[in-house]
Amino acid sequence: MEVTGSQLIAKTLKAAGVEYAFGVPGGQLVLLLDALEKHGIKFIHTRHEQAAAHMADAYHRLTGKVALAIGTVGPGAADLVPGVYEAWSESSALVAITAQNQRWRIYPDTGGAQGADHFKMFEGITKWRAVVWDIRRIPQLVSTAVRVAQSGHPRPVMLDFPSDNLFGKIDLEEITDFPDLKDADKLVPPAPDAGAVAEVAEIMKKHQKVAVHAGGGVLKASAVDHLRKLAEKYNIPVVPSLTARGVFPESHHLCFLPLSYGGMSVLGEAEVVLVLGARLTAMDLWGKPPMWKEDQILIQVDTDSESLALNRRVKMAIQSHIQKFLQALLEALEGSPPWQNPELESYREAQESWQAEFHQMAQEDSVPLHPLRAVKEICSFIRDDDLVVLDGGNTQVWANYLIRRNKPYRFLAQNNSGMLGGGLPKAITAAMLHPQDRVFFLTGDGAFMFNVQELETIARLGLKNLLIFVFNDRAYGMIAAAEEGLERVGVDFYDIKHHKLMEAIGGHGKRVQSPQELRAGIDEALERGGVHLLDVIVDRQANLRPPDLETLEAIWMEGIDVF
Repeated sequence: MEVTGSQLIAKTLKAAGVEYAFGVPGGQLVLLLDALEKHGIKFIHTRHEQAAAHMADAYHRLTGKVALAIGTVGPGAADLVPGVYEAWSESSALVAITAQNQRWRIYPDTGGAQGADHFKMFEGITKWRAVVWDIRRIPQLVSTAVRVAQSGHPRPVMLDFPSDNLFGKIDLEEITDFPDLKDADKLVPPAPDAGAVAEVAEIMKKHQKVAVHAGGGVLKASAVDHLRKLAEKYNIPVVPSLTARGVFPESHHLCFLPLSYGGMSVLGEAEVVLVLGARLTAMDLWGKPPMWKEDQILIQVDTDSESLALNRRVKMAIQSHIQKFLQALLEALEGSPPWQNPELESYREAQESWQAEFHQMAQEDSVPLHPLRAVKEICSFIRDDDLVVLDGGNTQVWANYLIRRNKPYRFLAQNNSGMLGGGLPKAITAAMLHPQDRVFFLTGDGAFMFNVQELETIARLGLKNLLIFVFNDRAYGMIAAAEEGLERVGVDFYDIKHHKLMEAIGGHGKRVQSPQELRAGIDEALERGGVHLLDVIVDRQANLRPPDLETLEAIWMEGIDVF
């Protein structure tokens, strides 16, 4: 039986369990898109390839599965790069597929239309790449790509397909190693060394102040229940990383919020910290003082050896699947009494004091709205089953002060990447995957306009469960704050009526600038159903400096005498 290269790709992807592809069509891709559709792989076309990559990223974060981000030769591939970068930075697995010119015109480019070196283009933002020179290797390389994306440290991979191989034909009998099973499902993640787990248990038993710092690796390992069992059975406090909001119920008395007074006290005063699936990067303050202690015992567990002891020395570095490690640790601790940390109550008081400051600030009745008052009003409507998506600079900082997540896989934001503009595509993905649940998307006006074209995607997909809140200060607020004392350059916007954009695609929109108008707008949106955008006018001056902005600036600009 004769098949095209495109059919081989689709057949292999289907065997590997791939269900979704996101992208923008192109002339070189028409046979591939046809084959994907015929093999039951849903293609969601976006209005820009960057948005496609963001959607594939969000799909992985919400489901743990791999999706495709597809771009055509040259500009299509280049447009994927920003979204693939965020997936790389946030440790999301996706497979970027790019069409390329014919084999005899590439590497080096001969001046073909839209010619570009895709292989180098993706070098710094993928963990594995391949140019598929021979049609016979399509099954092998496609299945390898899906497997590598998910193994170890999940991250993007990339396959570059010359167009003559996409359109070319081959007899299936020439393919001797066609994968007929879901290769990704056959991955057996690494288990911890039994002796190492026993040593960890003994170290914990010898100390009173034990804590867990839980990162995104716990979510990716589906180890949420195991973490909760460890914490509750042995009275161990948990501090999630910013990337792992919802990994442990944030209303739980053993949960201490990231970068809160309570969370920093828990980690800073612990004698032993289990660092689970967290790399200890900028948003973890590098695992170093003042938030951490030099002499505390850090035991770091991760599937990726390169993440271990990345920024500081640790007592034990254990390469293991997080779920398997926690299973083994629970067995090793069986029969041990709960830990009695005498400082837990003081940590809770510190956290409550920290929160009280923000709740007080959120009572501000000003018009236009104080950004924290806006967050407070929105939070009063958010339920545990709702999904929350954040985007923006200061808007995301303000939102993190009051938003609480008690369930996993229901929160999306950009963290280490600092990438603006991915929020709208992520919110679309969340609404598409969870049509029965409500999606609350909070974004700054600067971030919103990066991918505003995807409003059309909302209409085309017929979404009915998305509420968008654009915090509108007519500026890049975080950068405007950094420019204080200098010339104000490049940060101010025209007064765009964002709600009118939503009306243009058949949704509902309203501009609000007081707490009463905001509450009424949300009430109306939830009662009416459908997709809604509230253009929330916030106080420009109040928005400039969230209380922790100086801390964030110190992290980003470490070692630099700014002024």
